[in-house]
Amino acid sequence: MQNYINQTVAAAYLDVSPRTMERWRYTGIGPAFSRLGGSDRGKVVYAQDELDAYLERNKQEPKSNVA
Repeated sequence: MQNYINQTVAAAYLDVSPRTMERWRYTGIGPAFSRLGGSDRGKVVYAQDELDAYLERNKQEPKSNVA
């Protein structure tokens, strides 16, 4: 069964502010989300798997200092 969490918990998980999560939704650059209630004002929730996938897609390897 999928685990869904609200915006506040998702923001804490990603170490960003809830406002950042809102901005990401508006600009379409953040993790996938679901809106409960079927309207633009419905409660927003995030699947734990989607947050993990977002982190994985945005993972960057450190650059080597070796020349």
